[in-house]
Amino acid sequence: MSLTNSSEGGVLKFGTSGIRGIFNQQLSLKEVYRLCYALNQSFDGDLCIAYDTRQASQTLGYGMAAGLSYYGKNVTVFGVVPTPALAFLTRESGFSGGVMLTASHNPPEYVGIKIFDNEGVEISLEKEKEIENLISQYEERRAEKTRLGEIRFDETGGWRYIDRIASTLQKSGRRLRVLLDCGNGAASTFTAAVLRQLGHEVLTINSHPCSCSLGRTLEPNVYSLQETSKMVRSLGVDIAVAHDGDGDRVVLIDDKGRILEDQMLSMLALLTIPTRGVATISINTSQSVQNLAEKFGFKVLRARLGKTFLEMREKNGVFATEPSKVTDASWGIWEDGVYIASKIIQHVSTSSNSLSQIVDTLPKNAYYQRNILVSEVDRLGLEQRILEKYRDETVEKLDGWKVIFKDGSFLLFRVSGTEPKARIYTDSSSEKRAAELLDEGATLIETCTTPAG
Repeated sequence: MSLTNSSEGGVLKFGTSGIRGIFNQQLSLKEVYRLCYALNQSFDGDLCIAYDTRQASQTLGYGMAAGLSYYGKNVTVFGVVPTPALAFLTRESGFSGGVMLTASHNPPEYVGIKIFDNEGVEISLEKEKEIENLISQYEERRAEKTRLGEIRFDETGGWRYIDRIASTLQKSGRRLRVLLDCGNGAASTFTAAVLRQLGHEVLTINSHPCSCSLGRTLEPNVYSLQETSKMVRSLGVDIAVAHDGDGDRVVLIDDKGRILEDQMLSMLALLTIPTRGVATISINTSQSVQNLAEKFGFKVLRARLGKTFLEMREKNGVFATEPSKVTDASWGIWEDGVYIASKIIQHVSTSSNSLSQIVDTLPKNAYYQRNILVSEVDRLGLEQRILEKYRDETVEKLDGWKVIFKDGSFLLFRVSGTEPKARIYTDSSSEKRAAELLDEGATLIETCTTPAG
C-alpha cells in the first residue's frame, strides 16, 4: 500500500505514484492538513492545485487550498483537469510546485495525491523523503504566520493546455473519424477538444465529467473496453482512444476493433519521435519495445515502474514509456495521455495506411500480466524462493524480482505500490512459453502471500 493509516499512529507515505488510499480510512482531511504543513515548509513559492472527477478528490482539493492558505501559501486552483494538464500548467505558469488530487485508474473508493516540481515533473525520491519527515514532525497547532495565503480560481488553464497541444502538433494529413472513451474522468472534453482543433471528427462515449463512472471501470483494459471495441466496428471509426481517470494513461483500439496491447502503444509512440537518444522503459515493458527502439538507434535504459520520466530527465533522454504511459521530452517531462494520443493520431493521418496496417508491421512478443489480490506479502520469503528456484538464471532486483532466462524470456514479480495486489508479468517470443511462465509465477507467489479477504 502507498500509505499507512494515520489514525493508527502511522504517517503518510509515498508509493509508486504519489500517495493513495481509501477515502476517509487511509486518506482524509486530517492527513491532508498535515501534508499542507509539510508542503509549506518544503516549497518556497506559490503552488497550484487540480483534481480529477471523483467527488472526494474535489473535497480534498478544497481542503488542501484552505490548509495551504492557512500556513501562508498562495494557491491557484485549476479545478477538474487531467494530471498532465496540471503538470503543464505548473511549468508554464511559473509555480514552485503543483498538487494533483487523483487516484488515477484505482477503484472509486480510492483517492490520491501527486506532487510536481516547478518543471511539471513528479518530485524525486529525495523530495518525497523530505516531505515524509516534515509530516512526521507535524503537531496540531495554530500556524505561526498571521498572514493567510491568497486562494485564486483559474478556469482558463485547461484551455491553455488544449491550445498549446493543438498548436504544437501539425495539422492533419487526412481527417480521421475518432471514437473517444474517457471513462467519465478528468480527460473528458480535453482530448476531444484537441482533436477537433486538429481537424478530426470525434465521437464520444463516457466523456462527460462525472464522479459515477457508470460506463466502465476507471482502468482502460481489454476487459473494460469490450463495448467500446464493438462500437468501433459498428460505427466504422479509424481509431478509438480510451483514458483512465486522470488522463495520463491511454489505450488505443484500431479500426478492426482490436484493443491494442501496451507494447503497441509504446511502439507507435516511438514512430513519432524523430530525435534519437536515450529511451527509458520500465522494468515490466515488453522486450519487443526495447528491440524496436534499439533497431531505430535509441540507447535503451530500464527504470523502476512509475519513475521512467525521472530517469529520462537524469540521462537527458528523449523518450520514456511504461505500460499505457508515454513521455515525449520534446513536449514535457511528464506522462501525457492526451498529448501522445493526439500525436499518434496525427501520425496515422499522414500515413497512407490504416492504424491496423501500421500495427501489423510491428513485431511483438507474447506478453501477459496477472494480478493477485493479497492482504500481506512475505517479501523476504518470496525473494528467497525466487532466488532458489531460478538460481541458474539472471535475477534483477531493480523493482521487484525480474528473472531473465537464457532464451530472452522474462518473468517479473512485483508487489503493487498503490493497491493490495501482487503482479506477475511474463514476456517471451513464444506464446506457450509466456503462458507457462505466468502459471509458474502465480503458483510461486501464492505460497508467500495472504489472499485478500
